[in-house]
Amino acid sequence: EKEGQNIISHIKKDSYVIALDLTGKELDSVALSQKIENLSISNSSITFIIGGSLGLSKQVLNYCNEKLCFSKMTFPHQLIRIFLLEQIYRAFQTIADVNIPTKSAINAATNTNLIFFTPILPVYIAIV
Repeated sequence: EKEGQNIISHIKKDSYVIALDLTGKELDSVALSQKIENLSISNSSITFIIGGSLGLSKQVLNYCNEKLCFSKMTFPHQLIRIFLLEQIYRAFQTIADVNIPTKSAINAATNTNLIFFTPILPVYIAIV
C-alpha cells in the first residue's frame, strides 16, 4: 500500500494514466498510436506505469484511467520498458507520418534512415 501511495504521489494531476497490466486491453501498434494522438488533444501528458514482479496494487490500478496489456505472456518488467519505449517511438513516428518499417517491410529494408521526432505531448513512464 505504501508503494501504491508513493507511485500515485509522483503522477502529475492532469496526466492521463495508463497502467501496463495483464488484465488490460491489448492493442496493436496502429491502435496505440491513434490512442496517443487522440489523448494528446485533450490531455497535457500521458503517464505509463509499469509494475514490478508482483504487479501493481489495486490502489494504483483503480487510480489509472486505463489498463493496457502487451501480452498475456509473462516478461521481466525491465524488458517491458524496452517494449513500451519502442511502441511510444513508433506511435509518434506514425503520428508524424514518418515511414517506418512494418512487419512485411522489415525484411525488404536495405537502407534505413533514423528520423527522430520530438513530440509536443510529454509522455512519462513510471517504473516500479
